[in-house]
Amino acid sequence: MSDAPTPPPFCGPALCAVIPANITGEGGFRPALVPLGGRPLLAWTLEAAMTCRSVREIVVVADHLELSLAAARLGRGRKPLRVLDVAQGLDTRQTLECALRGHDLRGTALALLSVATPFRNAQDVDLAAAYFGRELGRGAQSLVSLSNLLSAQELSSLRWVMREFPLPGLREARAAVSRKLYEFGGNPPSIQGLELAALHPAITLLTPAAQRQWAAMRDAAEPPAPLGYLLPEERALVLQCESDLRRAQAILGCADHTTVFAPPLTAAA
Repeated sequence: MSDAPTPPPFCGPALCAVIPANITGEGGFRPALVPLGGRPLLAWTLEAAMTCRSVREIVVVADHLELSLAAARLGRGRKPLRVLDVAQGLDTRQTLECALRGHDLRGTALALLSVATPFRNAQDVDLAAAYFGRELGRGAQSLVSLSNLLSAQELSSLRWVMREFPLPGLREARAAVSRKLYEFGGNPPSIQGLELAALHPAITLLTPAAQRQWAAMRDAAEPPAPLGYLLPEERALVLQCESDLRRAQAILGCADHTTVFAPPLTAAA
């Protein structure tokens, strides 16, 4: 029996989810079709997009035939799905631009969902979207997911984060949202509740205006002026190489490892 809290009623914007299945990790590691728990990583992200209440339509971006066929097969059913074939070698921002070219975005926000984060689930997307929707009225334009400081891979990914718990259930889920992210460097602002966290690729939410602004900022790794959603540690693993895959298998109990760094999950989580 799950001890996850009951999610609050969804009141966020409708989302168009873009899943960049073409993105590669370290040493050419391509996570989309890597099997975990009896299904490819692409299926984990598609399942989250298909079952969350905030996503209305899904675009899967692929760069070869095997990916395109897998996306069409795995995404069959519950929500409108478009599979887009693009050239190889595109980065995340270029992929997003291709996915949205000629797409009518009126009344829709964008959700960029990493295919390399299988344990991020539908509730995470819905909670982030509900918080984002609440903050749209205060001028928010984008939201990015965050992880525990210990998960940081690069110094450039660190940010000062001001945390709050604005939605029912967030405290019990060990997740948090932030009203503002501050650039890392120098001394932190003198604000109560400030702490250090790392940018995480699992979820990026954008208004169409923020997407256009980000597309014009060629040197920016993340969208401008984002809010933050802090993922619970057990759902923040990013699979970028074979060692990450072994850690994920250990979490699922699929391999005989003596040490795991997070509570076990089931494949259906």
